[in-house]
Amino acid sequence: MNSMKKILKEWKSFLRESDESSPTGTGERLKKHFANLVAGGISASEYNKKLAAKHIIAALKAFEDKEGFIKKNKKHVFPVLNELISLTTEGGEGKYFSVYLTGAQRDKVGSVSAIVALADFADWKVSFDDLETLKQFAGTLKEMISNDDYDFNIFKPETELVGEKPRSFGRGTGGVQKPPRLSPKEEEEFEAISLPWFRAAGEVLSVLDRSREITIREWYNTLLEEARQRIIFFSYLEKKWREKTDPNSYFSGSLIFNYSMAVADAEDSVERLKAEIANIQPTAEEKVEDLMAKAKAGDKEAAKEARKMLLALKRTKEARQMRMLSR
Repeated sequence: MNSMKKILKEWKSFLRESDESSPTGTGERLKKHFANLVAGGISASEYNKKLAAKHIIAALKAFEDKEGFIKKNKKHVFPVLNELISLTTEGGEGKYFSVYLTGAQRDKVGSVSAIVALADFADWKVSFDDLETLKQFAGTLKEMISNDDYDFNIFKPETELVGEKPRSFGRGTGGVQKPPRLSPKEEEEFEAISLPWFRAAGEVLSVLDRSREITIREWYNTLLEEARQRIIFFSYLEKKWREKTDPNSYFSGSLIFNYSMAVADAEDSVERLKAEIANIQPTAEEKVEDLMAKAKAGDKEAAKEARKMLLALKRTKEARQMRMLSR
């Protein structure tokens, strides 16, 4: 799991760096765009506001502010960020940003995708699931800057954490966000607690994607294990987000609520699935496997019954073994 996450992260980093360093890449063209602004005689104040817009998008893309521009230029950043927040209600064009919905999403058909781009350089952009998510992220960014928190890793796309996400497993589970500002020890704790759920969720996906065939009992047990691991992981997420952030903020409060609902749903699922499993009638294969286990433990009557069933199932080699154990 760790190696796959590392490969995904390094690949995305490679693509990002290649695009920014290439003479025709977005990063290089953006530099030329700002150089042209200076050559055109733009005022220092307006130039800094346009730079602020660029850095705001970079922050929402989870880029590190290596030069500390946002920290040093709050007086320019806040009014520009306020414009972005004002555009999150319905989208539209502002002085510094363009916010719009793409493709079929304009008609609100299917899942929504919202784009934020520089008003005068459309290729510098970042996308969100919908306008509400954009509003949450922009509000969180403003709150972070107000509190001198510049760890923009919080905005990393979910896929960098959990891999591709073709399906979710219930309310709250499709929005996993790693808690911010984890210590090295807490990072290890996060890995240890999250990995069992990722594995269990992957098992569910392997069945849904028909990559393996299983019995109804195995299917319910697979779902049961995912629900049990979800309780552990999402309880941990809820606790850490309460510890590491202000639970009264809109963004953190929404995540905390979602995680608590995911736990409640999983608890309901555990009870329902246990009842379903208890009511499943064992198949002939399951019955004979149970009898064989009892026979190997010394139950001669179970060995006799297992032998009969094995002969009916044409498993003659195992039937001979049961005959020996029945004596």
